[in-house]
Amino acid sequence: RIINEKIRKREIDKFYLCIISGLLEPPKGKLECYILRNMKTMRVEVLERPFPGAKHAVTEYRTLAFDGRYSLVECRLITGRTHQIRAQMHHAGHPIVGDPKYTDSAKNDLGFKHQALYSYKIKFDFRSDAGELNYLNRKTFKVDVPFSLPGPVNRIKD
Repeated sequence: RIINEKIRKREIDKFYLCIISGLLEPPKGKLECYILRNMKTMRVEVLERPFPGAKHAVTEYRTLAFDGRYSLVECRLITGRTHQIRAQMHHAGHPIVGDPKYTDSAKNDLGFKHQALYSYKIKFDFRSDAGELNYLNRKTFKVDVPFSLPGPVNRIKD
C-alpha cells in the first residue's frame, strides 16, 4: 500500500536500460504521448493527442553510447503505462532490439532471444513519511545488466 502511494506521488524513480536501433535525436530528452491499449492485438497504440481511453505517458531518456547502428539508452519512467518504453521507442522510429511485439524480427541481428529492455535501477526519494519503509529513503539500488553489447556500447559501465 505504501509503495503504491509513493509510486503514484512519484517519490520512487524507476530506470531502465534498452538497446535500440539507430540514434535518438536529441541524445537526451523526453518522449511524451498518449497510449491506447488494443485488447485484440495485445499492443498499445501511440497517439500524439488526447483520445478517449488513452493515458498520458512520459519517459525521460538519455543516450549512453552509440556504436554506429545501435544505441544504449537509459529511460526514466515518469508515468508507468503498459508497454510504455517499447511503444514509444517504436513510435520514435528506434525500436528496441529483440522486441517481438513492436519490432520486425529481421532487425534482431544481434541474436537477442528477448527484448533488450531491462529494469536496472530504483531510487527512493520520499517527501513525506513512508512508515516502515523510511529506511529506504535516499537510497538507490542497481543490478548488473544481464547482457553484453556490441562495439563501443559494451564499454559503458555506469
